[in-house]
Amino acid sequence: MPERPPPAPPPPAPAPRSLAETALAAAARSRLDDPAALAALPEDLLIELLKRVLGEGRLTPRIAEAFKAVASAANHTQLAAFIDGLRLRDPPALIGSAEGRWLGDKSGLF
Repeated sequence: MPERPPPAPPPPAPAPRSLAETALAAAARSRLDDPAALAALPEDLLIELLKRVLGEGRLTPRIAEAFKAVASAANHTQLAAFIDGLRLRDPPALIGSAEGRWLGDKSGLF
């Protein structure tokens, strides 16, 4: 009877850093707009978390402001440089008189 080849070795385990970033991103999804929650993280993890948020298309003005606040409060120069490099602009202000109305609703003309 022919001999069987030895079984293939198991795939390498992911790096602990990669696991930590994945777990951090999953846990922080609901707390991304809270600067106090972000302030406890080291700067390199904040940069990776912001990159992941950008990659997922989840960056909102509140999240951007939270990251900016953490960068300025904790004096994270690399995070501040990364945010500045994104060249983010503030969204346009909402017109107060148009809030809550349907398009084409011109109640003042009737």
